[in-house]
Amino acid sequence: WLFYQWRLHRMRQQAEQENATNKQFAELELQALQAQMNPHFVFNSLSAIQYFIAANEKQQADNYLSKFAMLMRQFLESSKSRYLNLHQELHLIKLYIELEQMRFSNRFEASVTLDPDINPYTTLIPTMLLQPFVENAITHGLFHKMTDGKLNLHIAKDENQALICTLEDNGIGRTAAKNIQQKAGKAYRSRAMQITSERLHALRVIEGYDVHVEVEDLKNTDGSAAGTRVKITVPEIE
Repeated sequence: WLFYQWRLHRMRQQAEQENATNKQFAELELQALQAQMNPHFVFNSLSAIQYFIAANEKQQADNYLSKFAMLMRQFLESSKSRYLNLHQELHLIKLYIELEQMRFSNRFEASVTLDPDINPYTTLIPTMLLQPFVENAITHGLFHKMTDGKLNLHIAKDENQALICTLEDNGIGRTAAKNIQQKAGKAYRSRAMQITSERLHALRVIEGYDVHVEVEDLKNTDGSAAGTRVKITVPEIE
């Protein structure tokens, strides 16, 4: 009986040590992935500002640089934390959208709405969770739509107090975007989305927060592509 108890104790110790090692690895992985997100985000923003400055419009370029500076400050502050309150996250999203609207000469409209029962200052969300999805919608969906583009982000809560973030665009759809990439000889892979997926996996291992992402291809009545809807469910973070 004593040997059995000792053996059981050793097995528990080994299991706890293994679990602690896995959590530590996931923690390091998360930090590395957040570090990877920094140059990725900056690169895309600098590409946008370079594109606009090339148009040789001084006033617009100044406005763009001002917004870019605010965006970078917000990004650097937010990168220090694993979670942000919803107000900070949405402020970053709005700045990013404004920059992209300027770059694309207002080829698309955008709206960000929040249910009135949500307090954005006390509601937490994983840092930089929404931005890659917004970037993906603009880059792959709305980029190839020359007029009347629409991007809508709406955030609500379900009965379990989980955040339901619904992002819709009326772009060309995933299939057409993939075909364009293939014709251009490029692999259809979003690094931002890959990093986001890995970050969410690390969060699941570390703290048990299982963020669910569901992507739906929207169709017109004739079956043609009408855009994409992404539904992101974020469990309540205390």
